[in-house]
Amino acid sequence: MLEAIKSPDGNLQAVIFRRDCGATTDYSTQVSIISVNAKLPNKSGNVFVVDTDHGNAPEQEGGGPKVKAERLDNKSLRISYDPRSRVFLEEEKQSGIRISYEKRQE
Repeated sequence: MLEAIKSPDGNLQAVIFRRDCGATTDYSTQVSIISVNAKLPNKSGNVFVVDTDHGNAPEQEGGGPKVKAERLDNKSLRISYDPRSRVFLEEEKQSGIRISYEKRQE
């Protein structure tokens, strides 16, 4: 796990994590929304999945593109990422949370 961002009411958290799916694929950075009491499941993110698109996007230390998440309130989350990343999953809603996205090159 790279980072966990709790909702203001303390019920849910957005967890940013890195995943390695084998030697022939890039590391991916993923986001899941889960209960604060839940353990991060060993499966793909339920909100957002992105990789560097074979090096087109900058890679953070340890692999995968950098992803940031910001809680706006109990019912909304903003995720920002490099526009050169390759997006595999980009959900608009999960567990009652509205999710917005911002492409931001650093």
